[in-house]
Amino acid sequence: MIISFALLSACTDIKDSGEDALVPMLTGTIAPDTPAPSGEAVSGEFFGYRAFSFLVGEKFVSYISSNPNATCSNVVSYLNINGDPYDPVNVLQPGGCNMYIEVEGFTETGFSASDDITQSASSAIACAMGEGTFEMATFDSDDTDYFWVAPDGGPGAWWQGVPQVFSWDFSESADGHSLEISMRSYTGSFIYEEFASNPASGTVSGTVESELCEGLASTGVF
Repeated sequence: MIISFALLSACTDIKDSGEDALVPMLTGTIAPDTPAPSGEAVSGEFFGYRAFSFLVGEKFVSYISSNPNATCSNVVSYLNINGDPYDPVNVLQPGGCNMYIEVEGFTETGFSASDDITQSASSAIACAMGEGTFEMATFDSDDTDYFWVAPDGGPGAWWQGVPQVFSWDFSESADGHSLEISMRSYTGSFIYEEFASNPASGTVSGTVESELCEGLASTGVF
């Protein structure tokens, strides 16, 4: 799967093609400080159309997708570390960013974290930047899976990182969880390119209403 922790169309336009005219809940742009390995200046857009979460005791996980077609079921299939390669066409989005969040210490009052407070929290932001398609491929790792592939057939500008300057405020809601998120600085890299550091900036914020997704507990990531 195209996600790890530190976490189709040939076009890169993000459009809501769903019939429900979904409104994006988490929006903003992440722009790496230096160009992609190809020399192209690229960025990724957050359109948090769908979010899924699960809470066991005080351990909480959530996955936020910029693809309006994402469902609990296909997110679980995508994240499953023991499953077969899964076509991410309904989970990932060309030009878009998704986010996985995992925290410890979620109580009846919720959970709050920021960059100036040490918390038991981890996250992975993944962005398919620049031009490309999601295709089955085998790169240097000899791992055959779905990757973000550039038009020339090589690795695409797949950026992955974590927030460095941020504020989170999570709470339970009637149908799942409410996530107040604000982020503006990130550490990360284009992970197909020897993990060379490439931090990024850009304001991403919003109130995300996630729906319960019990299947997240069976992915092996949780």
